[in-house]
Amino acid sequence: MSYQEIRARYELAIRDAVAPVPVMFDNVQEEIPVPGGADQYYVVLTVSFAQSMAPALACGPVAAIEGNVQATVYGTRSLGMRTIELIAEQIVCALADIHNYPEPDDVITHVQGVNGPIPALAGNSPFAATVVSAPFTARSTRVHP
Repeated sequence: MSYQEIRARYELAIRDAVAPVPVMFDNVQEEIPVPGGADQYYVVLTVSFAQSMAPALACGPVAAIEGNVQATVYGTRSLGMRTIELIAEQIVCALADIHNYPEPDDVITHVQGVNGPIPALAGNSPFAATVVSAPFTARSTRVHP
């Protein structure tokens, strides 16, 4: 199991859950998809890894990896929170059912509860946002000698 396989599971599951809303992945898109247009929504997704249980990745199969997934849903400010919260709800449902997502097929992952949606409306930003996050544990289904 690798970090990339775990990242793929969360990225694909959330992308599928919110389609056709664009999802920005870690270190992929240079700019957000909103060129100042009204009524545009998008998600910024970050997957981080807090702890890898031995044996270490470079030394052999990993028993388990803990991490956190965070999705921030953005929309044009002053249009209300309805659409932003509907998108966040789809993310919450995808995270709650992440253990059933089929790809990649050799990774099992579970969240330990979902936090949010938590609105973030401070400042003069032209965008409203809400954050959904969840700590997770992932392990491989591969049989190792």
